[in-house]
Amino acid sequence: MLTSNFREQSYEVIELPHLSSGAVDKLINFFYTGVLKVDHESVYDVFACADILLLEETKKCLVRFLQQTLNLENAVAICHIGKIYSILELSQSAERFLARNFNDLLATESFTDLTHEELTGILNDHALYIESEDMLLNALINWSMINAREDLLMSLMSCVNMNAVSEDCLNHLALTGLTDLVADLRNSNLTPALAQPSLRRQRRTNSLILAIAFDSRLLECLDLEHFDQGWHVLTEVPNMRYGFSGAGISTFGDKVLITGGVGKKGILKAVNRFVVYDLRSNSWSDGPSLKEPRKCHLQGVTQGSLMIAGGTDEQQAVLTAQYLDLKQDPAQWAWLELPTLPSWHNGTSLIEFGQHLIAISNYGSDSDRMFNLRSKIWSNLPLETADSCRMTRDRPGCTKFGEVLILAGGSAGRDLCKEVESYSLETAQWEKHSKLNIGRECPGMAVIQGRMFVIGGKGSTGTVEEYSPETGTWHIVPDMKLKFQNGEYFCATIS
Repeated sequence: MLTSNFREQSYEVIELPHLSSGAVDKLINFFYTGVLKVDHESVYDVFACADILLLEETKKCLVRFLQQTLNLENAVAICHIGKIYSILELSQSAERFLARNFNDLLATESFTDLTHEELTGILNDHALYIESEDMLLNALINWSMINAREDLLMSLMSCVNMNAVSEDCLNHLALTGLTDLVADLRNSNLTPALAQPSLRRQRRTNSLILAIAFDSRLLECLDLEHFDQGWHVLTEVPNMRYGFSGAGISTFGDKVLITGGVGKKGILKAVNRFVVYDLRSNSWSDGPSLKEPRKCHLQGVTQGSLMIAGGTDEQQAVLTAQYLDLKQDPAQWAWLELPTLPSWHNGTSLIEFGQHLIAISNYGSDSDRMFNLRSKIWSNLPLETADSCRMTRDRPGCTKFGEVLILAGGSAGRDLCKEVESYSLETAQWEKHSKLNIGRECPGMAVIQGRMFVIGGKGSTGTVEEYSPETGTWHIVPDMKLKFQNGEYFCATIS
């Protein structure tokens, strides 16, 4: 603009009236320092500047910041930002958050800032939580009275379960002067069966698959209720300098539990951190530190407790095991000791089968373990005969499907594996199954709503495969690429 044949070349002063001086100052500091400092108040102006100046990578960072800081006070504004700038990922993140927290949203001033289109989309979301249809009806009426939107009210009534609206609610509305509206509701085809008791929409989340790559801090999410939308970034795990790097991941209710991994002291030095992500509030908190630092360890939730065992620290074996009772108030959480492993074990998952936990080794097959929850004794995974052992391979994916343990992928020497095997604790035998379409090392695996997925992995090009019980084969799910196309992935589910 200043060196080419534009009219601004001859101006002594160029005015940019749509840019905030404070936002421009933050961007200039960013250019020189590499650090962009924003908060809830300044982020919108900085985003507008970055958009005008075509700073696409800066916008991506700001989108991530907005996703990580979604809360009831700013979710509607963030939804608007996503739509104004045509950032579908951002608007969808905000809409999902609003649906999960809709009941709490009703008590905030920002509820009435929702547009008709946004409100309709949220009301039709499968994850919507509302305490009662009476509350929903009153909220929609209040929304319609702001900025003279009464003409839009009836279009929203199809989103209300009128069979669950109480007679008391309608009578109260009539007494407050809304007799015409009540008459319309009674006379329309939405007329409630008023004698029925008030129903409740369950407080729940969608069925989610969570996935994180070994070198990443980004927690990716696949919502089975919005399967066609593919993967999106749910949040970023805090204080992970080297990415996930051997941390453990599990879920309990709507909480994501992450333990161990590595930190600021180097890629070989494990840490004893325990952090918890609350899906509903979109916030992270610190739990009690592990008794010993560890990475590449076993982790699983069983009988309402989080259990971890084994792993390494500075290339030395960690043999201890411990558990934490998740049913207690988080303020009372404390790690308690369990019997130590008989020898070193490097793995990822503790998978529950009745009164036993199965731990598959990441390397080879000779250190597969089993823990008896009653006797608190570790033992080798039982095999009916020496010939019934599994294929020797490194870093396969592992999950439970029905009453069998499933292993898929991995590597054998320099070769990526497609092989799939199952283990039955009842028969103590391994059985081979149809192979994957793509060989992949260290894929994530997830079973949810009766569906089994193999996710990512080294050599996978970021693909996802789903198992078909009808044919006993695997197929690659189209248009389902992960963010890191050669990443080793670790998975958990929320349902």
